[in-house]
Amino acid sequence: MKSGFLRSINWFGLIAGILMIVLPFMGPWWIGQAGTGATGAFRIATSPFDLSISLMGQPLTSALVGLFLLFTKIAFIIAGIFLILSSLLPTQWWSQRLFRYGVMKPFSQAVFFILPLVIAALVVNVLLPNILPGLLNGAGLQINTIISPIAFIVVVVLSIYVAYKLFCRLLSKISRETEKSQIKGNIILTSIFIATIVAGIFVFQSIPPPALNVGGAQVSLKVPYVVGTATSTVQIVNPAVTFTAPATLSLTATFLVAVATGVLGIIARIYQGRFASPAPSKKKK
Repeated sequence: MKSGFLRSINWFGLIAGILMIVLPFMGPWWIGQAGTGATGAFRIATSPFDLSISLMGQPLTSALVGLFLLFTKIAFIIAGIFLILSSLLPTQWWSQRLFRYGVMKPFSQAVFFILPLVIAALVVNVLLPNILPGLLNGAGLQINTIISPIAFIVVVVLSIYVAYKLFCRLLSKISRETEKSQIKGNIILTSIFIATIVAGIFVFQSIPPPALNVGGAQVSLKVPYVVGTATSTVQIVNPAVTFTAPATLSLTATFLVAVATGVLGIIARIYQGRFASPAPSKKKK
């Protein structure tokens, strides 16, 4: 009796649910710092549940942002509780609904947490170099110079979103045990999108920033894509002065725990298929 109950538990979902309850209290997922020194001139530490920003050592806060993050934290914990209950009793009539609500939350949180970081880096590295010279030199905003960078950013964002949707579709097909040829096709498409995005980030990371001539000063803007170190410079010709602003971005160990929780959720979703009731076959008249 006891061993039968233990065999009926979705252990992957149970562990993922426990981690979902703990994860909001484990600290930031990503830390960005600009400037030199222990804390830098500007520092941001963030996760889907917390946000800490300091400028010259002084914290910046917002009550509205704090309430939104509190709501996100509570919703994530509730999803973890639902996942625990549905993993402990996967054959109950209510189990599948609770399970579907909570199981993909960690994975989707990780994906849509990284996405704004990629967009912000693209805006600084790709879009701003085409906007700043015209604005600061008095020439105004030149539409023809920003169409191409904006189109590029849109393509990157849509590629990430399509890869995410294809991956979710793939998981749905696997959990329903569809034909292997269909699953293989989705794996290939998803792998191509993900490989393209990762390769693109490494390529852009290695491209030196363009030097902008703004009011007689040479400005070079560069920030890392999600993680890494880069330096932006402002060089004034007369008098000869150079300002540098190093930026260091890093993912924390908590983000790795979030990724591990997402992977457990993916495995749990596949494993949960063994508890699903088979669809009744239709008899031909």
